[in-house]
Amino acid sequence: MRDIEDHIRFTECVYRIHGGRAEYLLQFYNFFAIAKHHEDHDLALLAYSKGCFDEAVLALTNKHVMLRQQAHYVLQRGSKDLWERVLGSNDCTDRKQFIDQVGSMSPTCFYGPTR
Repeated sequence: MRDIEDHIRFTECVYRIHGGRAEYLLQFYNFFAIAKHHEDHDLALLAYSKGCFDEAVLALTNKHVMLRQQAHYVLQRGSKDLWERVLGSNDCTDRKQFIDQVGSMSPTCFYGPTR
């Protein structure tokens, strides 16, 4: 158990040392393991997203009401199953807010940067 606690502290230190640039940290560690222990940070969202852990991204963004980040992730993934899961939600308020977030996204989210 002590090794796990030390490992978690180490990843937090590396994350802070590199100015919150999680890309550096994610080069060396398992995405899911990092995210699981850092769910109160943006690091968790980035790690889950890079690892394409759809269920974890949805759970995290729903828990912390991060609808804009959820909309961006769903757009980037472009998975029909993921769209159906989000839009098939029983919570009409969240579904409407999600659709509003998608509608307010920059066209670069849909098509990539303009040339």
